[in-house]
Amino acid sequence: MFNGVLLAEAFLASGEARSVMVVSGEHNWPLAESATREILSSFDGQMAALTLGDCGAALVLDAADESGRGFQYLEMVTGARHNHFCTSTPSRRGPAGSWSPRHADWQLKGAEHFPTYLKKPSTARLEPGRDRLRIAHQVSMRGIRNGIKVVTAFSAPR
Repeated sequence: MFNGVLLAEAFLASGEARSVMVVSGEHNWPLAESATREILSSFDGQMAALTLGDCGAALVLDAADESGRGFQYLEMVTGARHNHFCTSTPSRRGPAGSWSPRHADWQLKGAEHFPTYLKKPSTARLEPGRDRLRIAHQVSMRGIRNGIKVVTAFSAPR
């Protein structure tokens, strides 16, 4: 969805379009259903699949006629090169798929790269004192707490 918003912003900013509809959806329920049948203990790798579900979203973005409205600055960052920490495979215990992310590795890479994203030169375009919004994908309470530690350490006066 966010990639679609980024593309829509480019079409609107360039004048190629006056309105853009972004539509996204995913169908993950079979993985959650499979995990429900197959989980053996609370330490089972498929526990994370219980957080999955199906969803769909759509939004319409219009070009603004007035200066200062809409996106003033938009940047998306992904850690997709680490997708090997989060894969789906055929289940060894049943007829469906299995989703078992490697949480520790995933969170370590996130903590390693997050300060780099905060320091990106493009963030210098933001004016001091203006509100900034950074949305990070949360994966667990532990991941959120670790992320807060990373941001706090990065933001501490030197």
